[in-house]
Amino acid sequence: MPTMIPDTVDPRAPPSERRVFELLKCIPDAEQWTVLHSLGLSNSYSGEYGEIDFAVIIPDCGIVCLEVKGGGVSCVNGKWSTIDQHGARHEYKRSPFAQVQEGMWKLVHAIRRHFGENSSEAGCAIGWAVVLPDISSPPPTTEFRRDEVIDRGDLQGDWKTRLMNTPSLVVAQRSRRKPSRSTCDRLLKFLRPDFERIGTISSDLWDTEERIRSLTEEQYAVLDALAANPTCLVYGPAGTGKTLLALEAAKRSASKGHATLLTCFNRNLGRWLSRAVEGIQRDPLVSGNLHRILRDRILRSSIADEFLRLEAQAAPKFFSEDYYELGALAIAEIGERFDALLVDEVQDFPMKGLAQIVKEWTGGDTAQIMLFGDFVHQAIYDASTRQREQVTAVFPGIASFALSLNCRNTRMIAKQIELVVGSYGGRISNRQPEGQTVEYFYHADSEEQIAHLEQVGMTLRRQGYKPEDIIILAPGRFEAGPLARLSRLANWPVNDFEKASPQEIPRSTIHAYKGLERAVVILADIDTKDAAEADNLLYVGMSRARTRLFLLCSAATRELFNERIISSLRLSAPA
Repeated sequence: MPTMIPDTVDPRAPPSERRVFELLKCIPDAEQWTVLHSLGLSNSYSGEYGEIDFAVIIPDCGIVCLEVKGGGVSCVNGKWSTIDQHGARHEYKRSPFAQVQEGMWKLVHAIRRHFGENSSEAGCAIGWAVVLPDISSPPPTTEFRRDEVIDRGDLQGDWKTRLMNTPSLVVAQRSRRKPSRSTCDRLLKFLRPDFERIGTISSDLWDTEERIRSLTEEQYAVLDALAANPTCLVYGPAGTGKTLLALEAAKRSASKGHATLLTCFNRNLGRWLSRAVEGIQRDPLVSGNLHRILRDRILRSSIADEFLRLEAQAAPKFFSEDYYELGALAIAEIGERFDALLVDEVQDFPMKGLAQIVKEWTGGDTAQIMLFGDFVHQAIYDASTRQREQVTAVFPGIASFALSLNCRNTRMIAKQIELVVGSYGGRISNRQPEGQTVEYFYHADSEEQIAHLEQVGMTLRRQGYKPEDIIILAPGRFEAGPLARLSRLANWPVNDFEKASPQEIPRSTIHAYKGLERAVVILADIDTKDAAEADNLLYVGMSRARTRLFLLCSAATRELFNERIISSLRLSAPA
């Protein structure tokens, strides 16, 4: 039997089309066939929108376009009309034979335009037939032959032979090609591709800037796997879509009515996640950074006073140990449970503390646990988890899924990250644009750095960028460095990220901006030495940029960067 796409007929389709759908679905020995129901054709191919009721793709034969007309059919004085089941008459603008041929030629033009005139797809034989499921065939005229009509009686016969031998298809096969299986697969991907698009929100000071990003096949497979496994770890380098998948998985869980928690370590990323789910049903979905969520639960419990006392003392182990122990006690006391718990940037947490919280919130029952992380260069906090094995040790039996395709950065930015920081296990999507060259500015002192920063700002302004497209990042706090006095850039006001309006250029530490992204990133105050922690910060900062990246570096780093780039190029060169 053929593959039907869609696999069920729309109940709003005319009864005649529903009946033909079921008959086509039952054609024997046609497993290689594909039947497309209601194939729309853009008006760009002949000036008017068109539709083919059924397009039957037959390997080693061709494509047959079918026009279905139910009820009674008549032609008086050259005008075609039909009588529906209620006795009402409806006139056609064109005969059903003219309609199906017009749809067929639209399809031919669409295939030629997409694949090229000389392609095997454009050379595919295509024919047509008219199906009249409720009546016997009208008398043949110069417009059609009897065997180009499949009437009520024919439907009880050999459909397969009739379709493969429709006259227009047989004629087409003399000058055109019978398509191979692979040609039919490519035609199918063009005519009715499988895809999924997920709306995501840019980190535009939490003002929603809608943009659509297609899931890669890799991400699509992981998203399906998440639904099939109770405990999962998704890992991969920056830009591979981990946060996007976490967000989508959380939305899907909440849409089913499951009590769902979507959380992370970073405060600003937590705010972004909360904003990203504002448009959906919020009741079963809690989102935000974990420390804020835990603090709320602790202050509602009987241990609130003890927590506030420890918080005021701010002992070294308070955030890495005490917070989680007190949080677990508060959750147990309150009795809060989640059906699904998702943790983004899981490497930012100490695993022992996180496991305590997860156990209390899920009750160790049938809840689903989904963790997302990057264990290559993104462990930049004191209590971070450096090794993926530390996660699998705490969550035994966890199913692990790897992402490797970079879908965020341009090819230029992705390659430059690899040259400067070293290989991080990422691959560049072939959908990514080449992009602009990453630009380096080396300064001898703070005055020269400010001058370079102004130069970059003026360049971006001339090129039409807006403040909301840009972020200034630095390894340390601005109040402790030369950028503390920076109040304007290229005549745009500058403000701290959490306070900046869309008309101001925001600035932030790399730590605080972890997990977020911008079109343009200016990395300032770069004075890295050959140390893993400095490399991690550089990796996180550089990978935040989607399309443009500028690095303002001390003169002392020039030789180090040049050596790394040259060394990386040598390693990547063919032997």
